[in-house]
Amino acid sequence: NSTPNGPGAGRSPRRRAQILALRPDLRPVPIRGPVDDRIRQVQRGDFAAAVLATAGLERLGCGDAITETFPIETFLPAPAQGALALTTRADDERTRQLLLPLDDDCTRRATRAELELLRPFEHSTQWLLAAYATVGQHPDRIVLRGRLLSADGGTVYDAAVSGPEPEEAARKAIGL
Repeated sequence: NSTPNGPGAGRSPRRRAQILALRPDLRPVPIRGPVDDRIRQVQRGDFAAAVLATAGLERLGCGDAITETFPIETFLPAPAQGALALTTRADDERTRQLLLPLDDDCTRRATRAELELLRPFEHSTQWLLAAYATVGQHPDRIVLRGRLLSADGGTVYDAAVSGPEPEEAARKAIGL
């Protein structure tokens, strides 16, 4: 898939657009290599900064390299980022039962809301979508933040909505 929102979208057009929306004076460039090499490139002065996922840095023991984090209100992730999906054969009831304790209803509902919001823009070559959903303080409420961006970050539409069901929250965010 070569669309900006698709899994084969390259490094991260979505991240690049959000950086440009925040700081149009910057010139984002792709940085390649393992995380520790990327950190060394910044330390050497090859780049002024690198925008990397906090969770990944911490998981790799590189948390001390983090100098600044973006709050979720400022910088949204890709829809369903971080959600783990497991599939089994339809006739493998034993494995399905073994995996049941891993199923988290709140995560599943939040992920569905993010993916429903992505659906109309999934194959867009003009728009990039970032989204983050949580199940609110009341388990029957999904809170969904969405950000639609042009690739250059010059046009940004933000939505923050809530609803009882993932599809309803997504429809509200889209304005339907």
